[in-house]
Formats: sequence, structure tokens, C-alpha cells
Amino acid sequence: MIDTLPILYHEFTFVDFGSGKGAVLLYASEYPFKEVVGVEFSPELNEIAERNLACYRSTSRKCHRVTALCIDAAAYDLPPGSLVLYFNVPFGAAVWKVVLKNLDKAIQESPYNGYLVFLNYGWDHEAALLVDRASFLRCIVNDGAYRIYEFGGSSKLLVAE
Repeated sequence: MIDTLPILYHEFTFVDFGSGKGAVLLYASEYPFKEVVGVEFSPELNEIAERNLACYRSTSRKCHRVTALCIDAAAYDLPPGSLVLYFNVPFGAAVWKVVLKNLDKAIQESPYNGYLVFLNYGWDHEAALLVDRASFLRCIVNDGAYRIYEFGGSSKLLVAE
């Protein structure tokens, strides 16, 4: 999925909502993102993610600014700039409502732009409907198992050669 994003990775921050033990953070660090951030509610899972990040050694790693944060996704303030927001069914519809409201507000207040990647689309039908109905998101990939949405000023999104 990351390979399909039409971006210059070094200009984007990758944020994994519901980062768990940190596997996606490690995968994302194999791309030259500006930064990779994990947002996890569970202190136990986040502690495991921090240990995994600390001992991860890879010769193909391209991003070394990787952080695992123990925070409620509904309270998380997005970092500035261009973003790739990754969700693998991390929470229910109640939290999705707040996260989408926060994203909409951030986009209106600042020049945020980027992509929302929703893996396992449809496992939570209520959450899927919320994302689909968000007026500030434009679905650009519908693969059945996942969807990718674009948000913000599309003219600011840079296509990788």
C-alpha cells in the first residue's frame, strides 16, 4: 500500500493510529519518510513497541526518526505538514468520530494535506461509513481490503518519479 502512494516520502510524516507493538512503524521506517509516529492507547502495547524500535536493526532502514507515543487517538495533535495517516481498524466508531472531526478541523485551520490509508476496510461497517461520508476525504484507491483517501490541497501533493 505504501508503494502505491504518489508522494515524495521525505516530505511526509507517517502516523500509525493504533500502532500496537510497532510492526507497522518498523515497516514504514523502510521508506524515507520525514518521520514515523505511532499512536497507541495501551501502555502495555506501546512499551513493547518502544522495545521493538530500540532493538530494530535493518540495513535497508531509511527513516530513523521513529517514535511510539502512548496517547488516546482522540487527543492526539497531528504534526505539521504533509501526512500519511494509517489505520488498521484501530478503534470503534465513537473514537473515529472524534479523530475525523479533529482531522477536519486541522485541515481547515492549517495547510494539512496527505492521505488516509484504511486497511481492512469494511471490518467495522459503522467506521467505514463514517470515513466514506467525511466530506474532506476523497477516495482515490478502493482495493476491497483497503482504501486510500486524499485530503487537503491536492496541488501540494507531490508525485514521486
